[in-house]
Amino acid sequence: MKDMVNLTRTAHAVLSIFNLTHMPFYGSLFGAYRYKNPLPWDQDVDLFLRREEMDKIDEDAFVNEFRKRGIRIIYRPWAGSYKIFMRKAEVDMFLFKDFSGTIRRTGLESYVFFVNHRNFHSFPSKYVEGILPQIEFCGVLMSAPHGGIDVQQYLYRDDWLIEKRPRGC
Repeated sequence: MKDMVNLTRTAHAVLSIFNLTHMPFYGSLFGAYRYKNPLPWDQDVDLFLRREEMDKIDEDAFVNEFRKRGIRIIYRPWAGSYKIFMRKAEVDMFLFKDFSGTIRRTGLESYVFFVNHRNFHSFPSKYVEGILPQIEFCGVLMSAPHGGIDVQQYLYRDDWLIEKRPRGC
C-alpha cells in the first residue's frame, strides 16, 4: 500500500507538470471517497486522463519524466492506457476521449469489444467538464468528477453503491 501511495503521488506530480487533467477512477474513485487512499484490498491505482490533452504534449518528454524518477512506463495500445511500475506498485492511467458528449475509453479493445465498452467504460461528459472539484487521494489533492461517485453508476451498472470486499477483508 505504501508503494502504491508513493507511486500515485509521483504520478500526480508528473501529470501536473504537463497540466493533464487526472483523477482517481474505477475502484480508485471509491477508495478516494471512502478511505482517501486506494481501497485496502486493491492491487493497483486507476487514474482517468483525457486523450485530447495527451495528444497536445510531447510524449517523449512525458515518458522521460517518469523514467528519470526511476519509474517504468509502458503504453498499452490494446487497453488505451499507460501503465507505470515501481517496486510492487502499479498505476494504470486510462485515456478517455469525448465523443459528442459521451466520454469513452480509447484503445483497440474498445473497438473490438465495443458493446462491453459502451456499457461499462463510457459516461456522459457532464461529469468531467469545466472546473472540477478536488478530493484528497494518497495525501494530495486531485480532481474528481462532478457529482462525486455518481459517475460510477455508468461504470458499475447494477452494483455501484455496494462495497464489495474480497473474502478475508
